[in-house]
Amino acid sequence: MKSKSSQKEESLSFELWRQIIQKLEEKGKTIEWLAEQLPVEKKTFYWFYYRRIMQMHMLVYISEVLQHNYIKFCSDCVQKELEANQKK
Repeated sequence: MKSKSSQKEESLSFELWRQIIQKLEEKGKTIEWLAEQLPVEKKTFYWFYYRRIMQMHMLVYISEVLQHNYIKFCSDCVQKELEANQKK
């Protein structure tokens, strides 16, 4: 059974990838296109993509390529979680 912390991390990662895919669709681009734009090997990118996990350096690259601040998105999610926990 997964811990609450692990579940929250998975939830954030899943939502983050959902946001990235949505931005790709808005731009008429594919996940394959994104993989080609990043300064990492395609197989590395796909490893992260299919496991729906993210590392900070990958997030920075994706933010630059898609011109969207996904780091702020993650920060906002964490802030909401902290505020919710303070109300308990």
